[in-house]
Amino acid sequence: MEYKISYHSHNQYFNTVKDGIFEFLVLPENNEDQLVSTWKIKNSLLEEPFYYFNIFGFRVCRIKASKPFSELSLEMKVKVQKNTRGITNGLLWDTQKCHDLLQDDIFKIDQHLFLQTTPFTSLSETNHHLFPSLQADQHPYKYLSHLNTTIHQFFTYTPNITDVHTKVNDLIELKKGVCQDYAHLMIAIARLNQIPARYVSGFLNQGKGYLGAAKMHAWLECYVPGAGWIGFDPTNHLKTDENYIKVAHGCDYKDCAPIKGVIKTNGKQITDHEVVVHAQ
Repeated sequence: MEYKISYHSHNQYFNTVKDGIFEFLVLPENNEDQLVSTWKIKNSLLEEPFYYFNIFGFRVCRIKASKPFSELSLEMKVKVQKNTRGITNGLLWDTQKCHDLLQDDIFKIDQHLFLQTTPFTSLSETNHHLFPSLQADQHPYKYLSHLNTTIHQFFTYTPNITDVHTKVNDLIELKKGVCQDYAHLMIAIARLNQIPARYVSGFLNQGKGYLGAAKMHAWLECYVPGAGWIGFDPTNHLKTDENYIKVAHGCDYKDCAPIKGVIKTNGKQITDHEVVVHAQ
């Protein structure tokens, strides 16, 4: 399956920006499931972009402004070939072998980045009992599938009630949020149960009616012993497949934010982005 993806972001500043550096993490990655065949990124400042790979190995577009401005737009057009293989079966190892690996000290060291708590994924002890725990006789894949269902049912998808700074303990009270919130909460619980979990950003096939498809979407990947990293989307109560186009992963949203910047200005700003995904 081939996708044509258009991404457009627009920043408007109430006062002139004298100087600024911006980083965009929006270009889909190349991996065993997808291949970027063509891509083009341009910006309204007509600055020459600089590209580098971040600590997790994903391509970042950096733009440095050479003159004052009050608006900045970035446009990306990309074609991605996506494999249509089935969803990975996570039941390749028996239950005890999976638990032995999850408790192995060397394994924990290797996966420490995706086992640690972060400000976005730190769940207070008083809220632990609200969610199921991995049992000794339970296969991790079956547990994660159940947890995916639990998180999906816990939330009501509600745009504009949370923001990029919302923490998981705030979500417990709200019980409302968007894809970023679903992902952060499931990551927090998986890590509490010693299952490595990482935050993922990307795009969705817009022809399927999925929640969160109108803009960049967030889901997570969990490490299942014997099967590797498997994607879960609690927002849509799905496991990821050819309808998901991955851009990047990290410990939480902060590592995958589509735009970051440092600017010299005063006053407010408005940021928005649009996404169009056509499946061929």
